[in-house]
Amino acid sequence: MKRSGILLATTLACALGPQMAHAADLASATASITGLSYHLVDLDLNDGITPWVQFGSNTYVLASAGGSNQLSIGTPFDASLQTASVTGATASASVSTTGLQSSAWLDGQSIQNLVVDTSSSNTSLYTSNALATTRYGTLGADGLPVPGYKETNWTLSANTALVIDGIFTISVQVDGTQLAQGTLLQGAQAGGTYGLIVDALANASFSIYADGVYGGANPLPALSDEAVLQATAAHLWNVNGSGLDNQSLTQSFTLQITNSLASTRTGLLTTSVATSTHALFTSPAFPPGAPVPEPGTWALMGLGLGLMGWRVRATRAVTKA
Repeated sequence: MKRSGILLATTLACALGPQMAHAADLASATASITGLSYHLVDLDLNDGITPWVQFGSNTYVLASAGGSNQLSIGTPFDASLQTASVTGATASASVSTTGLQSSAWLDGQSIQNLVVDTSSSNTSLYTSNALATTRYGTLGADGLPVPGYKETNWTLSANTALVIDGIFTISVQVDGTQLAQGTLLQGAQAGGTYGLIVDALANASFSIYADGVYGGANPLPALSDEAVLQATAAHLWNVNGSGLDNQSLTQSFTLQITNSLASTRTGLLTTSVATSTHALFTSPAFPPGAPVPEPGTWALMGLGLGLMGWRVRATRAVTKA
């Protein structure tokens, strides 16, 4: 098979890798997709077709952080893509031809003297989210793309394979030493009235969908290939805040969609990096000697993970024309 070098995307220099916001954060999370490139493979050298792929003009990149959004038309593969970038007090996100990057962080000083209302059994005290992603569709009233019925954002030539390569890098950390003694920690220590949970979460994903059934309960085509990397760090206080939990992961990925038909094939391409830091109190406190849930258990319960669902929800809000 002949490999085609058509439209090779710019590869990121090492400088873009995710950066921790501050050295003394109570919680921090970063995620990036870098080194993005694609190439085409000619599956039939005798069909007279030059391999090609077209990404639709209905595709956008979105950076969202601190309640602010910035949108640019195109994909990270477009050499002319204008960077979408947002930087807030506790989160940042950007998408450009060099990749996608997301960071969220929590400074312990900003929450250490919070007064907790213990009349509620569980209360979210602090959440910081950031998202960098691709979106597609027609711009709605809120200025964000809304997918149409059976809408797609890529078309692949006959007898062609599309191969996409990239690198996921994610890092999460919770450092209990950064939460100084204050009203919040005092209430969570031995004999206190509540427990305190701080977590940091990061997710990176790249998905290719093709064919399948659209609309109704199946708004997406069939998932053809997907790569996902995620990490969780968490710390729970009843007695002290001296614990450290962290994860750092780097993983290269290769995705492929094959069109062995004599006609073109269409589908959807989505990618995102999402980060979140979160503080939550629970009442009553964790009983002395009770087993402490693993960080992954809290993640599955949805602590701070609302952001991670954006990867799917961003493409499943499909409406019939």
